[in-house]
Amino acid sequence: MNNHISRHWRAYTLSILLVVLAIVIIPYISAGVSVRNVVQRTFSPVIPTNDMVVVKVTGIIAQEWAIDLDQALSRENTKGVILWIESPGGSTTEAKLLSHYINALRYKYHKPIHIFSEYLLASGAYWVATYADSIFAAPTASVGSIGVYAVRGDRTAADSIAGIKLFFFSMGEYKLWGAPNLPPSERELQSIADGVFWAYIEFVTTVTYNRYDQFKAITDKACGCNADTTTVVTYVRSLAEGNLYGAPNAFTAGLIDGVLYFDQLCTKLREQGFTVRRPDGTVIDLLY
Repeated sequence: MNNHISRHWRAYTLSILLVVLAIVIIPYISAGVSVRNVVQRTFSPVIPTNDMVVVKVTGIIAQEWAIDLDQALSRENTKGVILWIESPGGSTTEAKLLSHYINALRYKYHKPIHIFSEYLLASGAYWVATYADSIFAAPTASVGSIGVYAVRGDRTAADSIAGIKLFFFSMGEYKLWGAPNLPPSERELQSIADGVFWAYIEFVTTVTYNRYDQFKAITDKACGCNADTTTVVTYVRSLAEGNLYGAPNAFTAGLIDGVLYFDQLCTKLREQGFTVRRPDGTVIDLLY
């Protein structure tokens, strides 16, 4: 009986001590600077954004550009990409490869890809740009240079002056074609010329096909009729003499879809509800 009372008394006493601890001691300790504050962890919901990511690439066109583009498109919040290109072009091989990958990425992610240029969008770089959903350029930009060329060096005269004499051993008629220390044969020169011709045909065909609607609208207006395909191709061929166009003239010719500075492009995108970002996620305000 006494043990039972004793247990109740100890429990009662412990309750009193806990109350005193809660009222007096804990607030006193909490006031000390050496006591770590307990912060309740809270989770804020992730707010989805409508991102337009700007990927800037420069120099000779390369397949590696597609890697940067892929990474930007793969972000969950990315709704589209501005591929900012400053390039004089490059080889037809790189142009075709990069164009293929850009087209593949468009179908992989089902997100629009737009092109912007501030200085130069030329030759192979323009070839690539025609695969995008739209092309924009600053008033300062030069656009176009639709054409193809090849160079075959001949160092035989220089070798002769320097007293250099080389002996070549080969099997196969075409194995030494392109060797700069040998003069080109007529067949070799004709083969190079044929390659340039067909690459040019492919370039013009690509530009015509990818921007057919823009060119047809211009030819329809020019003739006041429903222009046929031959008329449209003839028009594009007239643009494809290797010349560069200032952005305003490129727009008039149908080579691009708009002329505006980068900050103006960003403003228009924001008006459409997009958040303009760099690939690292930082928001673009005025300048890249």
